[in-house]
Amino acid sequence: DVGANIGVCTLLMLAKTSSYVVAVEPSPTNLFYLMSSLRVHAMRSESSAEVYVLPQAAGDTTTRERMYRAAHNAGNSVIGTSSPLVRDHASQNMSDAFDVEVAPLDEVYFLESRRFPVVKMDVQGFECRALRGMRSLLRTTHTLRVELADRWLRAHGCSVPEALALLSSLNFTAVGPTRCAMTRYGCDVTFLRTVEKT
Repeated sequence: DVGANIGVCTLLMLAKTSSYVVAVEPSPTNLFYLMSSLRVHAMRSESSAEVYVLPQAAGDTTTRERMYRAAHNAGNSVIGTSSPLVRDHASQNMSDAFDVEVAPLDEVYFLESRRFPVVKMDVQGFECRALRGMRSLLRTTHTLRVELADRWLRAHGCSVPEALALLSSLNFTAVGPTRCAMTRYGCDVTFLRTVEKT
């Protein structure tokens, strides 16, 4: 769960499956709510599912970056820019800012021996950088669900065509049309990975 936010998708996976979940979330506020929800889930559940929380952002280099959080919408927390392209509306206040750790997921040692059949990614335009830093991890992925929005991607020096080309180079094909990614807020797109037969 790359960009786990407060953990809605993480909790759904824990409730519906017995698999392990890795939740990647750099925002301290979102982490507080994510960890609180996980604690309540653990107390109420008899599930043996494992969950790992990584308090960092997924990227293509190991660094510290500024994260900007939108007032009244912590779900719109954006790494590296508070450009008008990443705001929900022109006057949205994104002055709340703090530094976060960024690292390639391929360099997180305990992920190396794991398989990730399903990956969900929602990182507010940072998708190209996150994908570049998890190429090895994605070799074990069958289904990838990514939020794509051209405005957010362009604020980070990428675009929908570039993101689609990157995903294609990783053997992922979109299920259904991707035109919605060009709309103001973009959309979630599901990709399936083609595995070559040997």
